Amino acid sequence: MLIYRLSQNLQFKTPFAAFYRLPPCQYAKSTQWGLRCISFWQPVSRAPDKIDSSASTVDLYPKVEGEKSMVTKLWQSIKRVARIEEGDPDEQITEYFQYSVECLMRQPGEFTFDKFATYLEEICTKLRLIGKRPIPDEELNGPLRQLKLQHEMMKFLTPREKESDSATVFSHQAKQLLAESAKCTLKDVDDMLYHHDICKTDRSWYFRRIVLGRHLPMSYEEREHLSYQRPIVREAAQLYPETSSLEALKLKEMRDSIHYRKPP
Repeated sequence: MLIYRLSQNLQFKTPFAAFYRLPPCQYAKSTQWGLRCISFWQPVSRAPDKIDSSASTVDLYPKVEGEKSMVTKLWQSIKRVARIEEGDPDEQITEYFQYSVECLMRQPGEFTFDKFATYLEEICTKLRLIGKRPIPDEELNGPLRQLKLQHEMMKFLTPREKESDSATVFSHQAKQLLAESAKCTLKDVDDMLYHHDICKTDRSWYFRRIVLGRHLPMSYEEREHLSYQRPIVREAAQLYPETSSLEALKLKEMRDSIHYRKPP
């Protein structure tokens, strides 16, 4: 009898024994409380973090814009001028490019600075940089002003310089005198010589395409796409320091500046 009473007293002292002695309603409430206690120890799912709206503005493929060439800047400026006039600017810029190619190939023989002066005069007249009703200088941007300045430089060339097709005829003193006469800097003179060298290379490339039965580029974009077919002689001349091509000299300078090409 003593053992039975002790077992009854221990039964009420256990933590779960009281649930069986409660009324049904209180048992249900206690069961809910027990479930709540149990759910408290279960791992709670974390609320998702707010999506940062600024993350959508991150450029996944950043564009590395290199320095554009002088000819690219020039044709982009011509396209801005074409937007001022009526019509489709893309069609107008194509018309300007084809006109420039025709002017470039109009006179056969070596592309002397005299022919380069004629080319600049025709292009500047077409773009209304010079003539009876030219565009005011305030409305011109940098490349168009530079093109107009190069046309002004042609007026101060000597007969010997006009008959030459190479930039080697211009000594450092001759460049200084030309810069003083045209009221510009030595860099402007070098850009003019560089522009002449590019036109000379393109001109020989166009003649070679005609001889091979290939079509000429219809637009400046196509000219850029087909530029890998330009005469390899200009690029190969960078190996020789006595070359007379300014474009080849620039390529040689870029090639020599690569660190892994230098001997240890």
